[in-house]
Amino acid sequence: MVVLSEEQASEWPIPVTPLPPEGAHATEQQRAQRAQDSSQRPKVHPDHVLYADRWLMVVNKPAGIYCEDVLLESAVCKHAAIYSQERDASGTEKQASASTVRAAHRLDRDTSGAMVLVLHADASAPLTQMFTEGSVEKVC
Repeated sequence: MVVLSEEQASEWPIPVTPLPPEGAHATEQQRAQRAQDSSQRPKVHPDHVLYADRWLMVVNKPAGIYCEDVLLESAVCKHAAIYSQERDASGTEKQASASTVRAAHRLDRDTSGAMVLVLHADASAPLTQMFTEGSVEKVC
């Protein structure tokens, strides 16, 4: 450990954020290990889908799962296939594939809560902009 004199310390900027608490690194390592172990990772079930229409879907994301993994869950993919329809160039409605599902915002891995997924390309930009601007309100 380096010890600086008061004169030397005054030359260095004061850190904006405090140093992590003792043991924080070990805790984060354990969380990352649990997240990698797919057998212990929470799953999204059909009853986690709170709302869905042809434009968007709201999913109750459990803690311990990454946002990107929510998009790959079979329950989300099945609902996306049911509710999401787009028109091709000829105007014919086609069933959107699960790969067209996008997240309108993100939630941290250890955070649970409602996550909005975009099912239709026309809704993607407006929904993402609403979250970016902070015009979406949480309702409890």
